[in-house]
Formats: sequence, structure tokens, C-alpha cells
Amino acid sequence: MDYAFYQWGRFWWWVQHGGGGDPIVRYTFWLVVVSAFQAAIFVAQGLILFFTLRATNRSANAAKDSADAYMVSQRAQLMPLVPSPMPMPVIGHEPQVVIDLKNVGLTPAYSCTYQTWLQMLPVPFTDFTDAADCSESPAPATIYSNSPVPNSVTIVRHGALTPEELQSWQGGRISLCFRISLTYTDAFRSLRHANFCYDVNPEHLGLLPKYNDADN
Repeated sequence: MDYAFYQWGRFWWWVQHGGGGDPIVRYTFWLVVVSAFQAAIFVAQGLILFFTLRATNRSANAAKDSADAYMVSQRAQLMPLVPSPMPMPVIGHEPQVVIDLKNVGLTPAYSCTYQTWLQMLPVPFTDFTDAADCSESPAPATIYSNSPVPNSVTIVRHGALTPEELQSWQGGRISLCFRISLTYTDAFRSLRHANFCYDVNPEHLGLLPKYNDADN
């Protein structure tokens, strides 16, 4: 460090006395000093801008995460309420399931539509077949948050229950399987989907391994 100051002192003396007598030398020297100072300012400004942009980006990401969390906490969330235990199927009558759709979120679910499937299927469940009874909602509907008025969906199998089917159902060889697929728009104008799929036998009402999912 002392050596560096010594060399700087010699250089400064040369500018002032040796080569410094020449105005061009003095001009060039100060031009170099000013240019170096400007370069240092430019670098400092670049560093300040870099750290400012990084802080701004972090703040923007934090604000977005907060807004997303708020939307998730406020948006509509539909779920089916299925009675348990369910009524026993009766020979000579069409098996059916009645579901109440409930909005457990904090804002309405707009333009809600649904599709349903119902079928007596062998155990274990693999999937519905082309013979499943399918239906669709007659028109889009709005489901309000925690509405006291039920939004009921009745799913019917077209074809009376036979004695053989009832015996197989009671013996655990077949189950009454049904699925409902919901589509709706939340208060933030995002399209949402939800699927629910159940099986019913004399002992329990349970979820099936497929078609149980929803948007985040």
C-alpha cells in the first residue's frame, strides 16, 4: 500500500513539474481522471439498477403469490352430498341416486353444468362401459355459497332391477357405481372442473379409484 502511494506521488509530481508543464499533458491527465470517475459512477448506477430490479421482481412475485392465495381462499368449491346409508334398490324399480350439490366456497359458482354416469358393474371396478346410463344438466345454473336451497341431481338407471342383480349386489359381486363431472366458472372468471365417483353396496358408500379430482 505504501508503495502504491509512493508511485502515485511520483506520478503526481511528474504531472505538476516534469511533464506537467505541457498543457496537453495536464489536459490529458484530467481527461483520464474525469473519464475514470464517470466510469465508476456508471458502474455504481448499474449495480443500483440491478439490485433495484431484483428487489422489485421479488416484491412482484410476493404480491402475485398473495393474490393467488386470496383467490383460492375465496373462490367457489363444489362438492356432492350423497346420503349414507343409501336406500336399498328394489326389484322391479329403476335404481337411482340423488345428489345435492353444495358450494362450500365463499363466492358463487356460475354457469354450472354437469354430466353423470350410472351403472351396475362387477367388483372390482375398472371403468364404466358404453352401456352406462349417461345424462347432462338441462341448462347452466348458478350455485350460491352455502345456499339453504338444495341443488339436487337425480341419476337414474333406465331398466328395472332384476332379482339376479339384487342377489349379486347383496353378495358383493357387483356394485352400483356412479360418477358426476362438474364444470363451472368462479367469481374470478376462471373455468373450474371437479369429478366425483362412488360405488354403493349393502355395506358402504365409498370413493372409486378413478374420476376423483379437481382443479387446484
